Amino acid sequence: MKILRNLANSMNATVEYRLGANLDFIRSLVGHHREKIALRMVSRDGFRDVSFQDLKEAAETVADFFIGAGIEKDTRIAILCENRPEWAIGFFGIISAACVAVPIDSKLSIQEIIFILNDSCAVCAVVSDATAGIILSHREKLPHLKLILSVDDTRESSMVSVNRLLAQKSERKTRPGGGLDETAIIIYTSGTTGVSKGVELNYRGLLYEVETLVRSIGISENDSFVSVLPLSHMLEITGGLLSPLYAGSTVTYCGTLRADVLMETIRKSSATMMISVPAVLKGFRNAIFRMAERQPIIKRRIFKGFFYLSRFLMRMGIRSGRFLFPQVHRKFGGRFWCFVSGGAPLDIGLEEDLEALGFCILQGYGLTEASPVVSVNTPKKKKRGSVGIPLKGISVRILKQSPSDGEGEIVITGPNIMKGYFNNPEATKGVLKNGWLHTGDIGYFDRGGFLHISGRIKNMIVLEDGRKVFPEELEHTLGRSPYIKEICAFGKKPLQKPADKGEEVVAVIVPNLDMFSENERCD
Repeated sequence: MKILRNLANSMNATVEYRLGANLDFIRSLVGHHREKIALRMVSRDGFRDVSFQDLKEAAETVADFFIGAGIEKDTRIAILCENRPEWAIGFFGIISAACVAVPIDSKLSIQEIIFILNDSCAVCAVVSDATAGIILSHREKLPHLKLILSVDDTRESSMVSVNRLLAQKSERKTRPGGGLDETAIIIYTSGTTGVSKGVELNYRGLLYEVETLVRSIGISENDSFVSVLPLSHMLEITGGLLSPLYAGSTVTYCGTLRADVLMETIRKSSATMMISVPAVLKGFRNAIFRMAERQPIIKRRIFKGFFYLSRFLMRMGIRSGRFLFPQVHRKFGGRFWCFVSGGAPLDIGLEEDLEALGFCILQGYGLTEASPVVSVNTPKKKKRGSVGIPLKGISVRILKQSPSDGEGEIVITGPNIMKGYFNNPEATKGVLKNGWLHTGDIGYFDRGGFLHISGRIKNMIVLEDGRKVFPEELEHTLGRSPYIKEICAFGKKPLQKPADKGEEVVAVIVPNLDMFSENERCD
């Protein structure tokens, strides 16, 4: 089954596609899934569902509005909205109108949001009740903004409601799409040089990423996802929205990162997979351990015994977690099997703990400038502690300062690489050199071809004796403790020594108070 069958032919070594048109998701999404649930939102009464057919019609209505309002092709349209089905409706409406989507994280500071809206020259913003106030209260600072489209019912005269548009019968308007190399998304990131920049990603890169991920991981129409990461980040757009819909899966939105609520959502939605980050995975592990600690002493001892038995059997290649911990998997609904982890390095101890409990953990590596996935472990080919093997069609090199070095800067090239930074040719030249993206990350390949990440060049700490320390490695080691909620390590120049004498390693730690008993806490 191919939901986007009309968009691209089967992948081959050169990664070529049939169509020279834009990413016309909406007209090809439906396929034979018309009444199947595409998107759903947790509500007080259960779930609010949007079928593939509903998604298509709503997105086309939004596109009709943009075209009818005189918004021209390639115009930037911002999305300032929390995770919910309407985010996707706005996104697909934007690209169906052959415009460019500019996702913005609503949790950014007001100054950052205003900067992105002005830097991208966005003429329209898709907002919700929760975010509309940000725009309305600073409208005078947004000279390019002409229209505001609300995904909620609104009486504000300066905004148009999507629900009102859906209630009206409008004439379908069409617009020829652009080529696969035209910009689909501009997403702002601190990037590899620390300054907020708009990353231009084209349709070719998105298609490549989506099709390759679906095939590599094995996502199918029988899968169901729970989405918690912000849709203003490419990991969730590519991995948590486009890839599941491509495969015919259902995506459920949950508005919290609390492990207990997430488990309940996973159970009720019969989810099978989730795109996640290490902090969320750590929350799941700690929640499971806390549930075990609340059991009678006999059950606690059985749990610990089975846990160590499972870890022992894993060393011999025997995976017994689902058999040994049925009560844990019942909490997840019985169908859930896989976490895909990205966005930050995953501690190998955390990975082993969750796998011992019977979950499959697939760690990957990427960056916004690469649409975003560069490499990922797969169910058939994985190695703990690594970020997997580069996706087929992507070339990865390690630039070493000398032949004797074991690691170096990771540089990549492939169909997923960004076009450049929006209206910032100098910054683009700084990271794109002869078609290769210089990531600023340090890493190496092991003998099996698996990629490992050591840290960031700009974060490297040089000690007084010349040794180089990556704070990420220290954070991983100390972060294994369930008593640590967050940790940040960095280098600091000693006050008592000359500036050229190297740095000292300093760490700021936030304790996980949930793991302390009442008598261990300080007032």
